Amino acid sequence: WVLKTYRCLTGLSEEELSSHVRPANGYDNNMYGWTLDRFRVENDQMVRNLENTAVSFSIVRHPFERIVSAYENKILIESRLSRHFEQLFGKPTFLKYVNMILQDSSSCSLNLCQSLNEHWRPFLSTCSYCDMSYTVITKMENVDRDRKIILDMVGAGDLFKELVHENQSAGDRIKNVTMDYFRQLPRVLGERLRDLYWTDFQMFGYDHNIYLNQ
Repeated sequence: WVLKTYRCLTGLSEEELSSHVRPANGYDNNMYGWTLDRFRVENDQMVRNLENTAVSFSIVRHPFERIVSAYENKILIESRLSRHFEQLFGKPTFLKYVNMILQDSSSCSLNLCQSLNEHWRPFLSTCSYCDMSYTVITKMENVDRDRKIILDMVGAGDLFKELVHENQSAGDRIKNVTMDYFRQLPRVLGERLRDLYWTDFQMFGYDHNIYLNQ
């Protein structure tokens, strides 16, 4: 919906916007790669300038639900990540996936978890919460409500009805699916995931026990 907001604010049609989008190296979704390139922040000073002049927001979610959503959308579905995973580990399973995350996280204390893919890297290591004062920090479960507030802030409140949140792993479904996956997982691995995402749990008030204590 962020990309759709940009399109509406610039007055571009979907066809016109698509004509500007070129394949991005390393991304299956051209729009996603284009968005990263188009709005890339080049240096710290640019961040400071934007912090004072722009509406900044971040959307967070329960760390375990985020892990499961990434598994279903990036590993089980055909993509660059799924192909890479199969080359290394064979046919995907949730256990293999969790072990991969834990293995790749071994150097987190040295490089702020840059060894982890951005789709499951801890939020603290990705979004500079300690260095930047976001205008809005919302949660995935509240995004349909808070999206109207964000759009109003940028003078685009009239777009609210047009822009539909399209993440299919939201709401009750992702809670039930996460329950199912974590039932399959040895508790010791769940506890290691809890430790890896501990700061995210604390920062955003999420309870890890709802999935560990089943």
